[in-house]
Amino acid sequence: MFRHKLIYCYSGERFPKICIDFKII
Repeated sequence: MFRHKLIYCYSGERFPKICIDFKII
């Protein structure tokens, strides 16, 4: 099995920086 890791960063006016970490097995 392979483990995939995806990191998504979003920049908005309301929040300076938002990073979401997704873990998919």
